Amino acid sequence: MAETIGFYVMYPDKILSCCPEKFAFVRDRIMSGYRYVTMLRDDLTFEVLNLWPDYSYPGKIVQVNITVEGAPEDDKEVTVSMKLQTGHGIFEGAEYAYARIHSEIGTYFDRYFYNPTVNGAKDRSIVQATWTISKYSKSGYWAPKQISLKDLNGNQRFAGTDDYGWRLHVDNPLEDLEKPRYVANSMNTTAVAGVEFDGAGVSHDVHYVTCEWLVTDDGFLDDWGGVYVRLISEGGAFVQGTSGLQEYGYPGTKLLEDTVGGATASCGPGAMRRCYRATITQMLTEFRVAANYGASYVTLKDQAGNRGGETFNADNDEDVSWVYVNISAATADSTAPEIDINDIDISAEPTNPDAPNGETKVTIVYRARDDLSGLGTVSYRLLDPLGKSFFEYRAFPRRPRFH
Repeated sequence: MAETIGFYVMYPDKILSCCPEKFAFVRDRIMSGYRYVTMLRDDLTFEVLNLWPDYSYPGKIVQVNITVEGAPEDDKEVTVSMKLQTGHGIFEGAEYAYARIHSEIGTYFDRYFYNPTVNGAKDRSIVQATWTISKYSKSGYWAPKQISLKDLNGNQRFAGTDDYGWRLHVDNPLEDLEKPRYVANSMNTTAVAGVEFDGAGVSHDVHYVTCEWLVTDDGFLDDWGGVYVRLISEGGAFVQGTSGLQEYGYPGTKLLEDTVGGATASCGPGAMRRCYRATITQMLTEFRVAANYGASYVTLKDQAGNRGGETFNADNDEDVSWVYVNISAATADSTAPEIDINDIDISAEPTNPDAPNGETKVTIVYRARDDLSGLGTVSYRLLDPLGKSFFEYRAFPRRPRFH
């Protein structure tokens, strides 16, 4: 209900195009007949000429085929293929599907499903994926709570558990059910000065801030993306979430000890038998503020998908390790870039003007400025007549990669 009312107010065209009964209910029973209308400046709009617009949503999932290959004590190769209802000009295929697939204890992984190629062309009526489930993952049934289907034009269908049949079972006698754990008071933060060059060959003074801490786990940490740290400056920014940097470790971990007895010299006594050192280095540019920097949050993930974490409180947690980074106040950039909203030019022309098929070249010209570090990534969102939005962004090629 909250989502429906939110769309009724903010994006009325979208709820009107996809859910007319909901739109009528909110209009007549809640809003007393009042309607919200999307108002756009004429100079910010452009026309797309398309004689055959695509209003058809992806078809329903009518068949799911799942295969699992691998011995009980080996990793499992899983293949899932989903057949969609198509034809009769009512339903169409999908460009891709997405699902978050959960185990019975809540561990999960995200998976995208794409079209197979048949006779040199993509078959839009099928989406499929093949991936590996670790032999240490939870044994038993794995299933998505929802599957989303999306076509090339952005039309989207959400399929719930009552809309399809799904049975994915893995036999993993080596399952790992314990979360990785942060070792108390093991965080250490250091900073080293250095020099980096931007795309134009200009040198910039930077600092490399390294966070190191210890982790225990009865299984094996994920080699790719197994650890994550959020680095933040001391003070108000620690609470407000500003001036924060975040980074994943790839691989970021090193096995120090593997003792069967349940205790390690490096990580101390405990029920878990493997001790790791996690290391992540982040770069602070000359445009940051001079301050004490430390970790506000770390997350840990093992190969079975179990996730652990630790939050540090800047005010009363002795476990926070701070390091002072001396950055010149003259270069510290705390002012956001600006755009002139009254000086934007938009033009559009069909790529095939003799027989417009909807493909349109759109050019957006705008003026922006920044006082110190320069313009970095610019994002924008286009709204179509049915209320669907399309998000894109661009990074300026000549900007220093470390802004």
